[in-house]
Amino acid sequence: MQDTAGSLYRYLMIETLQSLRFIFFLMIFMSHFSYGGVRAFDAGGDCGVSFFFMLSGFVLSLAYADRIGSPSFRWRDFMCRRMLKLYPLHLLCLAAAVIIGFRPHSAADCLWLVPNILLVQSWIPFSDFFFSGNAVSWFLSDILFCYAVFPVACRFVCGASRRMLIVTGTMLSALYCVLLCVIPDALVVPLLYVCPLLRFVDFALGMLLWRVVCGGVVLRFLSSRSVATVTAIELVAAAILVSVLAAYPYVPFRLRTACFFWLPSALVILTFACSGSHGMLSRLFRLPVLVRLGNSVFPLFMVHTLAIGVVMAVAERVGGSSSLSWQAMLCLSFALTMMGAKVVEVLAAGITNRFVMTGNGN
Repeated sequence: MQDTAGSLYRYLMIETLQSLRFIFFLMIFMSHFSYGGVRAFDAGGDCGVSFFFMLSGFVLSLAYADRIGSPSFRWRDFMCRRMLKLYPLHLLCLAAAVIIGFRPHSAADCLWLVPNILLVQSWIPFSDFFFSGNAVSWFLSDILFCYAVFPVACRFVCGASRRMLIVTGTMLSALYCVLLCVIPDALVVPLLYVCPLLRFVDFALGMLLWRVVCGGVVLRFLSSRSVATVTAIELVAAAILVSVLAAYPYVPFRLRTACFFWLPSALVILTFACSGSHGMLSRLFRLPVLVRLGNSVFPLFMVHTLAIGVVMAVAERVGGSSSLSWQAMLCLSFALTMMGAKVVEVLAAGITNRFVMTGNGN
């Protein structure tokens, strides 16, 4: 399996997956934008979050599966690299949220500020905690847990037989179905949507997708088909995703918070990871501008709710809720998101470089 994993780098078009990251970020962005006659695109938020958890599990397996069993692999080094990527940007955005003043400044703020700083807020099942500060950072709290247990989970996924994976997956699916039925409505968001233990399921599905790709069946199938056939398969995967998004308002709330998007997200990742440059859509997604935007998704994700909040607050003070059209508000919000993302990305890179240089000096 390690040889197969190494050969994936020659087949998988990472650029395509990067472009998909930007497309799904746009859906999350629209889920937080609501102004005038435009309602928030709630389906995009739930779908985008599930996609990013799954994609993280897939890409991390692609990058590390052949190194996990090596004697040179160190969990501490692995987590340090992940923390250096997450923490500077997180702390900058948290500081911005506090300075902007979405929460009143009082001694009580320490109750939510401390778990935010430590990135453990998603373990506390109250929205005043897991959606506090820079609200989207609950995702970082979850993904940090996924990173922490990834080496153990990856060894299992790599080494387990197909039968063992099927049995384990069936048992966990049954347990998840039971939780879907018994969790009270008031705890659906804290547990099904936010809780790191349950969102690890999305992450683990991404790891299983990598195992499927390692089998080579999908890769061989798509690589041996014509451009028209592969393009048709890509369009089918996209159509299934659109259909699920369209059905979102008619699905029970507890289903659509997470598991409703597992199948379409898995199909999109599997299809575009394996299609390479054989399909027209995958070729489109390899455009340099889309790849660059995909590479900038993390800072965009971290600042977008702050940017939207600032634009809404300024518009309200200047001329009331109807001072500008929704199109203008959308463009201003996105432009401020782009500028804010660039600023915090540069600042975070400076902090990271200084930390690394200091560590090397010691």
